[in-house]
Amino acid sequence: MEFPPRVEFPNNYTIGATHDIINSNWPKLQEEVNFRFTSLRKTGYTCLAYAVRDAEIQIDMLAFSKRFDLTKVGLKNDQPLDHIINAYKKLFEAFYNFEECDNSYEEGFEKIALYEGMDEDGDIGFLHVALQIDEVLWTSKLGHLEDIAHTLDSLNSNYYGKPVLFMKRASNTTIKLFNDEE
Repeated sequence: MEFPPRVEFPNNYTIGATHDIINSNWPKLQEEVNFRFTSLRKTGYTCLAYAVRDAEIQIDMLAFSKRFDLTKVGLKNDQPLDHIINAYKKLFEAFYNFEECDNSYEEGFEKIALYEGMDEDGDIGFLHVALQIDEVLWTSKLGHLEDIAHTLDSLNSNYYGKPVLFMKRASNTTIKLFNDEE
């Protein structure tokens, strides 16, 4: 397994994803064993935006419904959706041209993994999405923290749940992460 280059942290930079935060939220993550930081901490985009490279996506489904007419896919525009995994599947299919698949690597396709688990209210639903880099590695935006490259199961936790749905779409370009140079 070969990680992408590790981001160079400036001297005055404080890593947001501290060891305590990582151990509390993602206890399987071990830096340089199954993950590596790939960007500085950035706000203004979510794991959804990161996975489909759409800087305007918000994880809040009510905000998402303000951009798209969700009634076209059988969802309601006027209320926040519980984080139902099938609602996210419909959104990725209808608005981003994804289709369900397995988690194997396929040249020429962008693949995402949708994580499902129990939220703070005790409801089961969508919690996270990761983007596949290659046969082994995936990449994620850790909430408001840094972006990382990681193995698929290294994020399995009570905080993000586990990957339960994989989707793909044709890609004419290699995957560009938000920190890549133009």
